[in-house]
Amino acid sequence: MPPVSEPTMSALIAIVADLPIGTNLAMLHFMWMLVTGSLLPHRGALFPALQSTGISERAVRRAWTAFRGGIWQIGESMVAWDRCMREQQWQLRRYEGYYALAADTTPFWRLKLQGR
Repeated sequence: MPPVSEPTMSALIAIVADLPIGTNLAMLHFMWMLVTGSLLPHRGALFPALQSTGISERAVRRAWTAFRGGIWQIGESMVAWDRCMREQQWQLRRYEGYYALAADTTPFWRLKLQGR
């Protein structure tokens, strides 16, 4: 498991802070799995990816259950993410004339197959 970055964990906590008790911790575990890139070595398999973060088997099941059927909305999470990013004092980085974004909320849309 990668080391916990305090600014990253603070941002994740801000995103899940308003969720119901139980769902908030489980979604924090789920988001930590996403942020750490744990899905990549497990080819997108959620259970092994969650287990690789070092949480217990019960916590793995709770995280899956919260993601699948918990009381949360992606829109509300995006609003919380935006609010967190506006409150933080992110340092602007410049590399060879390019400015790197500290955070982004640009959605990526999936292409649709023709005739489907």
